[in-house]
Amino acid sequence: MIRTRKDEDVRRCLNCGKVIVGGRPDKLFCCARCKNAWHNARLRFQKNQRDRVIARLLKNHEILTTLLQLRMYSVDFPDLIEMGYNPDYVTGYRKQGRKSVCSCFEIRYVQTPSRISGLRKGGILSEEEPPYGKKK
Repeated sequence: MIRTRKDEDVRRCLNCGKVIVGGRPDKLFCCARCKNAWHNARLRFQKNQRDRVIARLLKNHEILTTLLQLRMYSVDFPDLIEMGYNPDYVTGYRKQGRKSVCSCFEIRYVQTPSRISGLRKGGILSEEEPPYGKKK
């Protein structure tokens, strides 16, 4: 009995789309050139994506550092976003009671839906310890 391939059994190269003839049944590429090109493109995409996220984090960090230099420890979100801050990019996030404590590298702050407050460099905010070393 002669076996023939159905149209749905035709394997195509992931890179160029050519039909793969022969080889192992799980073969994904028609040749080594296509295999290398596909993997290089995937790695290039991942590197570019990582670079975009790091650039966004660095921009947020620069904005927060500027606020600290100006001794602004609390800012409304519309003002912050107008400065170019993107609240979707943080390096740390945790819930503390009803508050959200976020960080961008070593800078930490409390985030509410309308503003950030308690902006400080280093350290961890807690319910017992007021920000900036002020005594209760």
